[in-house]
Amino acid sequence: MNPNSVVDTEYGKIIISANDKGVSGDIRGTGYFEREQISVLKILIGKLLEGKDKVTFYDVGANIGTHTLAIANTFKDQVSIRAFEAQRQVFYMLCGTVALNGLRNVHCHNLAVGGWDGFLDTTLPDYDKYQNFGGFELIPIQKSDNGDMVKNIVESVQMCTLDYFKEPIDIIKMDIEGMEETALNNSKDMIAKYKPICMVEHHKSDANALINFFIDLGYSVPPQQHDLLCYPPGLNI
Repeated sequence: MNPNSVVDTEYGKIIISANDKGVSGDIRGTGYFEREQISVLKILIGKLLEGKDKVTFYDVGANIGTHTLAIANTFKDQVSIRAFEAQRQVFYMLCGTVALNGLRNVHCHNLAVGGWDGFLDTTLPDYDKYQNFGGFELIPIQKSDNGDMVKNIVESVQMCTLDYFKEPIDIIKMDIEGMEETALNNSKDMIAKYKPICMVEHHKSDANALINFFIDLGYSVPPQQHDLLCYPPGLNI
């Protein structure tokens, strides 16, 4: 039986899974996912658009596309989005949502953003089990919280660095389950060059190391609880 279904949300139609107790579970329970973070991103992108015609947004760890859908349908042609998702089955759901909403301003990539360009063999979640697919950790990490995740699919996942497309980036949302530090450290030159605003999840990473990374590049990082908001030098928000 296909666990996937299409639901209507405030930002458009989105594909969710009955077996996912994470992002899909939040959508079933509250109607959407991480509204507060999305509201902040909308404010930031709106501010950036006061000084330019179009903004490039990277959704790194896009999952089923909640942030991509919200930003794409809010700003339409004023934003160009690259949505990265490592899990092939979840990536298909992301692509389906993009197609259902006719989002021509979105490019979807079945890529894991990390520390190198290449391929990594990993065991993916069992998508027939009821669990949090978004909590999947591609590589072993020190602050793991998914030790009870049931996995059964061995696949080769393509990995890339954040600067894979060699293009200017204005704003990044990154939630990649403990690989944030590695991904940023291996794209430091790109961050220093383009100085994007960064919203970085730190639940499974070393928050102090992430803060120091940005401070060393001249960023300001106000105290945060859930995500780090990292503002480049010279930006007035």
